[in-house]
Amino acid sequence: MSDPPDNPVIQLWRTIWLGNPADGLDDVLVDPYIRHTRDGTALVTIREYIEHMRQTTRNVRGTDLSVDRLVETTDRTFVRITLMGVNVTSGDPVMITVVGEYRLSEGRIAE
Repeated sequence: MSDPPDNPVIQLWRTIWLGNPADGLDDVLVDPYIRHTRDGTALVTIREYIEHMRQTTRNVRGTDLSVDRLVETTDRTFVRITLMGVNVTSGDPVMITVVGEYRLSEGRIAE
């Protein structure tokens, strides 16, 4: 599947995985941003989210991103993305599948 360049969810993951989380997240996230995790729901600022993603990805370097499935509605985007990269401490390959639902508000990811 080709990657829709103007989709904010794809932009988010390209920035996090292939770029620098500090560059461009202001353009795709609402501030504050609602996160749902195994620990519950949290309202976080973009700066807090950037720091979280820096810590999460500190030992990996992304090399590729594949959009396996993308469904867009008026205010929701559903995705299945495969992230490929390298663990910089071991040199081992890394493959992560992200499955998610994102709520959009005015062209940005709100939740």
